[in-house]
Amino acid sequence: MESEPDYIIVGSGAAGSVLAHRLSQHGRYEVLVLEAGGPDSDEQLLAPANFVAAGSDTRYTKQFATEPSAAAGWSSGMWDGSSAGRPR
Repeated sequence: MESEPDYIIVGSGAAGSVLAHRLSQHGRYEVLVLEAGGPDSDEQLLAPANFVAAGSDTRYTKQFATEPSAAAGWSSGMWDGSSAGRPR
């Protein structure tokens, strides 16, 4: 009989991968990880110097747009380049 996972993690980036590993490492929890990306065998993804170029390539990223939000606690200077915004 198939069992249901205890946790479902959406996205296996750095944080998702670590979280899935830690939850499942002792066999106490069953974890399902969902990832939309394909294999990372492209040469552009393997060379650290190409990281910035790969980040703007729509084959590798979803290119979601965001807007400044006062409710998020970010400095307004972050958006005009005058200061480095930090969460408060």
